[in-house]
Formats: sequence, C-alpha cells, structure tokens
Amino acid sequence: MAKELPRGLRNNNPLNLIISDTPWLGKVDREHNTDGTFEQFKTLELGYRAAIINIRTMIRRDRLDTINTLIPRWAPEPNPTQVENYIDYVSTRSYIGRSDRLLYANKNQICRLVHAMAEFENGIRPKDTEPYLSFGRIENAWALI
Repeated sequence: MAKELPRGLRNNNPLNLIISDTPWLGKVDREHNTDGTFEQFKTLELGYRAAIINIRTMIRRDRLDTINTLIPRWAPEPNPTQVENYIDYVSTRSYIGRSDRLLYANKNQICRLVHAMAEFENGIRPKDTEPYLSFGRIENAWALI
C-alpha cells in the first residue's frame, strides 16, 4: 500500500503556503479548509501557481534574489542547520548557485527553483516525485499566470 502523501501534496500546496487573505486562484476558502495552518488548493497546478507568484514577488519586490536570501525568508527555522540544509538541497537540485541572481521572469530558472523547493518541502526523494512533483506540472502552473 502506498505511503500517505505529505501534507503539502494532500493540500495541493506543494510549497506549503501559510493561510493568508491573498485571494489565490483556486484557493479553498477558510470555511472549507480542513488544514487550519496551510492553504489548500483545488488542484496541484493552482498550488504551484500561487507559489510561483509568491516567489516572483519576493524576488522582485523584496529583492530576495538569491537562494541564500530567499530560503531563510521562505522557511524560517529556529535551527540554522535546517535552513542551510534547505539552501544546499535547492541549490544542488536546481543547478542554481546559492548566490546566483534569480530572475523573476526567467521561466526555466524559476521552475527549477520551485521544483527543488517542492521536493524539499515534501520530503520526497527524486525517484518518488512523479506524478506530484513533475517539472511539467510546474511548467503548466507557470502557463496559468
């Protein structure tokens, strides 16, 4: 029997966006959200879409334009080692250097970043990523923006 999916995938929210007042496309309203902490979306692509928009905003508006600056804000942890592990994983899996400049309009770069972050957030080994964490799903989400 298949192991239960990680929370982010059960919620169709692979980057674990926290519940907010942002009116994301396809967001499950608070009244019907069964998680209580994290957003839930009607489809996985809509969850990826929200994450992509959020990341692009953080890069453009907040000038968090490297993995070194983005990840600590995305997933602040009281344990600095965990943040370093997240940065290392995302940099390695995305083929983007920790200090390389992130360009919010660069589809390939942002999709690779989101793909690596989703793997880390959900604790899924690369061989287990299909069909939930496929690069194609992330590209489909980009097309919805």
